[in-house]
Amino acid sequence: MKKSDYSPISRNEAEIALSGKDTDLICDTLLRVKYHDSDVDWIQGQCLRFFKHSDPKVRGLAVKIIGHLARKHGLAVNKDAVYPLLGKMVNDKDIAQQVSDAMDDVFAYCSDIDKMGRAPNRFLHKKYKDVYEIEDISTRWIFIGDILLGGTAEEVASVKCPVCKGKLFYVFLPNKRIIDMNCKDCGAVGKYGLGTSIPKLVEYPID
Repeated sequence: MKKSDYSPISRNEAEIALSGKDTDLICDTLLRVKYHDSDVDWIQGQCLRFFKHSDPKVRGLAVKIIGHLARKHGLAVNKDAVYPLLGKMVNDKDIAQQVSDAMDDVFAYCSDIDKMGRAPNRFLHKKYKDVYEIEDISTRWIFIGDILLGGTAEEVASVKCPVCKGKLFYVFLPNKRIIDMNCKDCGAVGKYGLGTSIPKLVEYPID
């Protein structure tokens, strides 16, 4: 798919088409706004609407466009809004690869990169002094996955279960491109999709 294949569309026309039930029209409209609308926030919002659509074709395209926006517009994409939602979709078998790729793109292009080429861990963001202050448990899992993906040895060693703060066990599963996490104390489990990234945790020994 390329820009020349899709003609511009007015915002009013787009909103009408996206409110309908014709999945082919929805997909065509998403692509037209992706190529011709300059409002990143609005396009992102439209894509997020379809993350739970019943048709995997629509879900997959919405996720794919988020990845494209990340690569093209970087920090203009709201990582804190998008990333947790993508994390909740890692087990969607119909679009697992699109989700994994989009997560990789969002992580790579929507974070400030330090001189070592490492994206900063989101749990260090000034909004949260401690990942365990976050009320939403599912979002805590995403932040912990961020640490295991790009953290220092000390940061990785500090992770705890987001539910009970007990000892968290984790393993990188390269064939599935995920970090599998589980707590032996309370039985909580979590998964973190990686795309093509190799998590930093593989460099550090587990006690």
